[in-house]
Amino acid sequence: MLRTLNSSGLILRRSLSSANNNAGYDLSVIGGGIVGVASAREILIRHPHLKIAIVEKEKTLAFHQSGHNSGVIHAGIYYKPGSLKAKLCVEGLHLTYKYCDERNIPYKKVGKLIVATNKVEEERLKVSKYVMFVINVALT
Repeated sequence: MLRTLNSSGLILRRSLSSANNNAGYDLSVIGGGIVGVASAREILIRHPHLKIAIVEKEKTLAFHQSGHNSGVIHAGIYYKPGSLKAKLCVEGLHLTYKYCDERNIPYKKVGKLIVATNKVEEERLKVSKYVMFVINVALT
């Protein structure tokens, strides 16, 4: 299945058998999962003059792992405080909420209950409690 992304971000689809081989795409993205579609979208935002095709072997986009996402926006609680992973996770959290707000996409901030089962986890939660306090202050 061939999908083309137009400048409005709409995905148009047609079967490969009916696709014009001389369509003149500037770029083909292989894979219609979250990474492929998000990459195509970002490239199109940065270069709106490009004609981009998304090629996906399945009949629908996000058929595999991307379609089984839990929908949870992670806050980086399990990463080492100050690490690149933690920083990127928090930045992604902020960007996700901003994206949803700008497009009136509903979401719920329901929080998370984390229980320590030993002394090591207790110490980690003390550090994480501070990190989560800082994140929550930044979100409000």
